[in-house]
Amino acid sequence: TMDPESPIYQIWQKARDITNIVFIIFMLVVIYSQITGLGIDNYGIKRILPRLIIAVIMVNLSYLISAVLVDISNIIGAGIMDVFTKIQNSIVVPGDPFNDISWSQLFGHLSVGAATIWGISVAASGAGNIFWMLGIALIGALISVAIGLVTISLRQGVVLILIMIAPLAFVAYLLPNTEKWFTKWKNILGQMLIFYPMFSFLYGASKLAGWA
Repeated sequence: TMDPESPIYQIWQKARDITNIVFIIFMLVVIYSQITGLGIDNYGIKRILPRLIIAVIMVNLSYLISAVLVDISNIIGAGIMDVFTKIQNSIVVPGDPFNDISWSQLFGHLSVGAATIWGISVAASGAGNIFWMLGIALIGALISVAIGLVTISLRQGVVLILIMIAPLAFVAYLLPNTEKWFTKWKNILGQMLIFYPMFSFLYGASKLAGWA
């Protein structure tokens, strides 16, 4: 949300204010070095100034940029799910129990299926190998869904934290020695934003394939 009363926005605002103070101090160091010839040399100043300008702009726009990227990720993810749901609904069979199944229901069905296959494999000796293979496949699917659900839950918290510290990340972009922290921030944010559309595609495709 872009609501200025939002706690997320207020924390980001505090981080931005601290960052702007750092920019002022850094600019004073650059001016002092230019006047006295001490500190940063001319080559260093020419190299840092473009980064400084970019960082100042990005810091003050980082909340808006992050909000737009999150919206794009959510819209794409929801759109992908909607495509698979429409395909399924267009050929839905009345009374189909697999229609509109929820996350928790899918997790429960996989759990029951894995337990059932395991029980049958213990009771049936001849076909045990086949049942074990099916059981392993179901257990693998169960673990995958569990990991996906946990990651989806953690994603929101991680994205919010990354947005709140966005100004500090762009400050790290200034110097070559600290640029690695900006790169890590950018990579984690990118992974969290891409994860939702990817998981939506895998979940939607798996649900449709299972229904079919």
